[in-house]
Amino acid sequence: MDQSLVGLEHTDPAEAYKTDILVDPLEGVQDREMALAYLRNARLFQQMSETDLLIRFPEVTNAVADLGQTKSEGLRRIHQLHLRHGTQISVLRDQLLAQLHATGGASGLPDGSLLRLVGQDVFGGPSFVDPLREHPGGRPQQADVRWRVNLDRTRPNTRVLIAGLGEVGGVSGNVLETFADAHLAAQGRGHAPEDHPCVSAGDLSKAWALDSEESVRKRVSTARRQIKKLARQRGITPPADDAIIENLPWHGYRLNPARTIVRTKA
Repeated sequence: MDQSLVGLEHTDPAEAYKTDILVDPLEGVQDREMALAYLRNARLFQQMSETDLLIRFPEVTNAVADLGQTKSEGLRRIHQLHLRHGTQISVLRDQLLAQLHATGGASGLPDGSLLRLVGQDVFGGPSFVDPLREHPGGRPQQADVRWRVNLDRTRPNTRVLIAGLGEVGGVSGNVLETFADAHLAAQGRGHAPEDHPCVSAGDLSKAWALDSEESVRKRVSTARRQIKKLARQRGITPPADDAIIENLPWHGYRLNPARTIVRTKA
């Protein structure tokens, strides 16, 4: 694997830039989300097969047609390009995180710096409430809990976990992933929590290939029941229906922006 760019950071010194994107605070929500998305995509590209690339990014087909080569060769070259990019960025990220771990984690970095944001995902941090950690008896006051929804994109099928509860699988995991992606997109556009838009039942029926809005409501209800079941299995009072997946009449569904935090691993 070509890793020719890894280890050459001395040729691009930080003092040449006004902002060191790794350790200086990124002030805007949109700036932070764009920087994290760059790293997520790199890890995603590192894991993708040629088939995965076509499924997730079907527009690649248009690029293949413009290369003047056979479809298989064109796809191979585009896949290798993305694989090299993903590997180079991910190797550098892992090296920096290893250095961070050796010096005590992310706590010494400014809030909002890229390494601290990534480090919080790896080493943990105070930006969320894990109900079992914060309430050792396992029975938190529900009004005090902010539920952390974790998306693990390091596998072809995204794994969705709720901190303190466990993994939400199957179609219910897909429900949470859909709302988590919308949540992250709203953050990336700089929306305040109270302004996070909902996803309409009509749009969800198309996205999930369902035949009616009633089928959407049933799928959301199934996801809510699975979350409650996980809570009961852990001895935790189940969250209210709208504590994690919120429904605003005449608007649609979203992750409750006041009660949830989304983190991704990619």
